[in-house]
Amino acid sequence: IMWAGTLAHNDLAGCGLGASIKVRAGGWESHALEHELSALDPKIAHGAGLAVMMPAWMRYVVDADPSRFVAFGRDVFGIVPADSSDEAIKAAALETIDRLQGFFVSMGMPRSLKEFGLEESVIDRLLDGLEKSKGRVFGAFKPLGREDARAIYLIAFLIKAIRRAK
Repeated sequence: IMWAGTLAHNDLAGCGLGASIKVRAGGWESHALEHELSALDPKIAHGAGLAVMMPAWMRYVVDADPSRFVAFGRDVFGIVPADSSDEAIKAAALETIDRLQGFFVSMGMPRSLKEFGLEESVIDRLLDGLEKSKGRVFGAFKPLGREDARAIYLIAFLIKAIRRAK
C-alpha cells in the first residue's frame, strides 16, 4: 500500500495526460487545505483531516467539472446518472461526494472540523498559513483564492447541517 501511495503521489498515473501539471489538474487542493489543519494542531492526522477537507473541497468545486466526479462515482461506487441531463449529472456527482464521505465516516473518520474540537474562529489563521505556503491563488483543477478557501473551511465546519438528506 505504501509503494502504491508513493507511485500515486509522484503522479506516475498522470504521465502522458498533458504537457503540464495544469492540464492534468490533479486536484490536490484539499491536501493544501488539510496541511494547515495539521500545522495548527499536530494531533490532527493528515488522513483524518483529509476525510473532512476532501469532501468539502469536492462540494465547492463540483460545478467546475461534474463529469469528473461522476466518472469517479461510476468507477468506485457504481453510481450512474439517471440520464444525460445537467441535473442528473450534478445529482450523481453529489451522490458520489456523499458516498465518499459516508465511506470515510464508516471507517471512523470525522465528518466535520468541529469533531476536532475546532471553532470557526480559527479560519483566518488557517487562511494566513495557506497564503504563506501556497500563495494568493493555488490549485489546478479550479484555482482558489482566500475567499474560496474560507468557503471550503466553512463547508467543512457546517457539513452536518448541509448534508443532503437521503
